[in-house]
Amino acid sequence: MFCCTFQKHNLGGKAVLAVYGLSGNKVQEEKVTVFEGTSDFQINLTRAIPGIYIVKIQGANFESDPVKIIKY
Repeated sequence: MFCCTFQKHNLGGKAVLAVYGLSGNKVQEEKVTVFEGTSDFQINLTRAIPGIYIVKIQGANFESDPVKIIKY
């Protein structure tokens, strides 16, 4: 289980948290709610094979910078 913290001080709302493999394939997708300020999300990769993954959160008016997760 991984924890991802997203900081967006002036925007909130519905968003999609997506996890991608390095080849660009989407491994996981989850609808989330982003709150003004800081939002924490749990990412469950127990079924994923070890490797490097990229996490992005995208809403109607925002997109996060990609975050790299390494699963051993």
